[in-house]
Amino acid sequence: MERVECEYSIEGNGPPLFLIHGIGTARNTWRFATPILREHFTVITYDLRGHGASPMPKGSLV
Repeated sequence: MERVECEYSIEGNGPPLFLIHGIGTARNTWRFATPILREHFTVITYDLRGHGASPMPKGSLV
């Protein structure tokens, strides 16, 4: 099984809340919402493969 590398952030305490950005953006999309949400949740944000600081996938994209 291939290990998938990605950049992520975990902030706050409470129930987990995953925030997933749209295509063509990065996890910094949530930079204004995260400070509010982390008061009530453990906020997990990450960069999809090939976005932000996460590397492109290996091999063909087709």
